[in-house]
Amino acid sequence: MSRRLNILLPVCALLVMGAGPTTPQGALGPLYPIAETNLLAHIKLNAAAASENGSWERKKIEAQKAAAAWVDNPPQVDGLRNATRSKVRMFDPSIKLQDPVIDAQGNVLHLPGTKVNPLQKVSLRGRLVFIDIREPAQAAYAARLLSEPIQTRVVAVAGSPSKFAKQYKKRIYFDQYGALSRRFEIVEIPAIVTQSGMALQITTVAL
Repeated sequence: MSRRLNILLPVCALLVMGAGPTTPQGALGPLYPIAETNLLAHIKLNAAAASENGSWERKKIEAQKAAAAWVDNPPQVDGLRNATRSKVRMFDPSIKLQDPVIDAQGNVLHLPGTKVNPLQKVSLRGRLVFIDIREPAQAAYAARLLSEPIQTRVVAVAGSPSKFAKQYKKRIYFDQYGALSRRFEIVEIPAIVTQSGMALQITTVAL
């Protein structure tokens, strides 16, 4: 028997087995009804029960209270300390690309490994002020800066933004999870971030 025939025979056998007989062959074993509950019906049933016994409303209220509490007192940024002396340093915001940057037409703008400075495309207008609004002196300092004719964004790292806004009638932001503090390598506050050419100037202020 040739090698070609050795290959074809098993393939033909599989095709025949796959086709199978077309006439009913009867049950090969005992049959049982499907015991699982329909998922959509199960969800509707639980929702109806929760609505009737009031647990749905309680859970909604609890979720609303938790969200409000988080907004009023977000988790503080760890690893920061109050400045003991004023100083100025320069920070290069350039990043090294891990992946290529491609535009909408598929053109490669930057290759992996390219060093890119975001300030070449966008500018930081005004200043960012990082403070701990639990500290009365820092909160008052931030409020004074906000009253000056310079675009100022106060970024809290701890405390209640809503309390500050209510007291000083000023808008304030919060550095969620310390994303900005880590990016700018800020370890002391108050810290003021401004643009200087293609770099950022970071000034820590001892109050």
